[in-house]
Amino acid sequence: MRKLISLLAATALAVSGVAAPAAGAIGQACDEGLYSDTWLCATVTVPDTVTLSTTDRVLLDITVDYTASGAFELDTNNWIRVTSQATGVVWTFDLYPISSTRDMTTLSLAPELATGRYTIDLYSSADVYYGWDVFDYEWLYITQSNVAYFTVEAPPVTPPPPKKKAQKTTMKLSAAKKTVGYNKKVTLKGSVVYGSSKKPLKNKKLRVFFDPTGERPKKKVGTVKTNSKGKFSTKFRQKVPGRWTVEWKGNSSYKKSSKSVTTKVKAKKYKNCTTLNKDYPGGVARTERTAWKGAGNREPVVFKALYKKNAKLDRDKDGVVCER
Repeated sequence: MRKLISLLAATALAVSGVAAPAAGAIGQACDEGLYSDTWLCATVTVPDTVTLSTTDRVLLDITVDYTASGAFELDTNNWIRVTSQATGVVWTFDLYPISSTRDMTTLSLAPELATGRYTIDLYSSADVYYGWDVFDYEWLYITQSNVAYFTVEAPPVTPPPPKKKAQKTTMKLSAAKKTVGYNKKVTLKGSVVYGSSKKPLKNKKLRVFFDPTGERPKKKVGTVKTNSKGKFSTKFRQKVPGRWTVEWKGNSSYKKSSKSVTTKVKAKKYKNCTTLNKDYPGGVARTERTAWKGAGNREPVVFKALYKKNAKLDRDKDGVVCER
């Protein structure tokens, strides 16, 4: 089983593919002896280019083939050094003998490895025999930088799928009655469709807001859900006139939309402030401006028609009846 050595870690790794040395870069280094023209050469073969994976590690095989002027015995401590020309980082690896004339190692390239050129330095040795006598040999040693090189390329970039354009939505909204009695329920009905073909927006939650006339901005009062036909219906009690708004907040598939409708409350005449304050604890103001000026400890509601109906109860003529 081949020995796996990582450029980044020395742990066992899952690998998706192996770089094939079909178009390999080949380099050679030699050492010559002092006697009988003995020599030892090493040929380093490595794939010229390897492309990283976006997720998995990629294996890169490096082989070293030896030839000599005679019979030879490889030493067991042969090794290579790999240097990143981009970062200057150096890694050292032992060569693993797979035959009497060949060494090999497999580098495991991580997806996050720096791209660019990597050079290979070789360090190996062997006893080369040039005669019949057991003592007719020389110990030859190869040490050479930049014997071979390979290039690491970044993984191909897959463009994200185009975002689906959200479709336009259209809402309809109406109130069953435009005027209701004090604290009576107002019924809101409507529908939501989307796209040019007006398909129903099914089973979606809508938010309901109420904006009392002349008072604070709209306030969320509840929700309602569309049915399988994109329709909805809901009821709320109403004490003051104002504007109802139903809103679909939208998502990546359907654009937001909203619709508003205004409803009134019948103005009722009260005998005195005691009975009026049961319905409107803070009193009733003619306008928003007078509500600020004539307010007591409690905030009055702004209800012009109701104020006019009960103007006689505004004894201090400050535009607010029955303030407390």
